[in-house]
Amino acid sequence: MKKQHKKTKQFSIKRFIVLYLIYTFLFLTISFFLDMYDLFIYNPYLLTIGSFILGAVIAYYHIKNGEKTRVDDIIDKL
Repeated sequence: MKKQHKKTKQFSIKRFIVLYLIYTFLFLTISFFLDMYDLFIYNPYLLTIGSFILGAVIAYYHIKNGEKTRVDDIIDKL
């Protein structure tokens, strides 16, 4: 039997903003942590802009996917 996935709520701007902030902070942290070993060979502004764009894309995909994850539990508590 297939496992039934719980569905999240419909698209809301508050949910998107919170997800966007969570994913952007995650990508900023990871990119600067990895770039620290290269002694900032890459431009930090490009890493920041890339993290903002990637955060928006992943947050939008997360909401449109509709499966309930641990991140959704955190958002519900906020």
